[in-house]
Amino acid sequence: MRANIRAMNGASLIEVLVTMVIVAIGLLGLAGLQVANFRNAQDAYYRSQATFLANDILDRMRVNRAAGADYEVAVGSAVAAGANAIAVADVAAWKNALASQLPDGEGSLAVAGDLVTVRVEWDDRRPAAAAGDPCYVAGTRMACFVTEAGL
Repeated sequence: MRANIRAMNGASLIEVLVTMVIVAIGLLGLAGLQVANFRNAQDAYYRSQATFLANDILDRMRVNRAAGADYEVAVGSAVAAGANAIAVADVAAWKNALASQLPDGEGSLAVAGDLVTVRVEWDDRRPAAAAGDPCYVAGTRMACFVTEAGL
C-alpha cells in the first residue's frame, strides 16, 4: 500500500497546473469577447449619433423649406452653397456637431428638388473597405451613413 502512495506523489500537482492553464485560456477568451463587445458598442453609438445628426439637419431644412437648395454642401466644405443666412448657419452648426460628436466626422448634403441625400462619414478605425462598398471614399473613411428624405 505504501508503494502506491509514493508512486502518486506529484500527480495532483500536474493536475492543478493543467487546470490552471485551461482556466487561463478561458479567461483570455472572455477578455477577447469583452474587447469585441466594446468595439461593437462603440460602433453602435457612432451609428446612432450619425442617424441623429442626419435627422437634425433634415428637420432644420424642413423648417426653412423655401431655401432647401441653399443647404447643399460637399464633404470637406464648411460653408453651404447657397446665400440664405439661415441655411449657412444651419450647415455650419451641423458640420461643427459632426466634427465634435464623431471621430473625424464629416458630411454632405445633396438636394435634387424635394429629395435630400444626407451622407455622414466618420473614421471608426477599421481596415479600409473595398471599392465596391458604398462607404468607400479613397480609403480615407471607413464608415458612413447615407439616407434620403423628402422636404
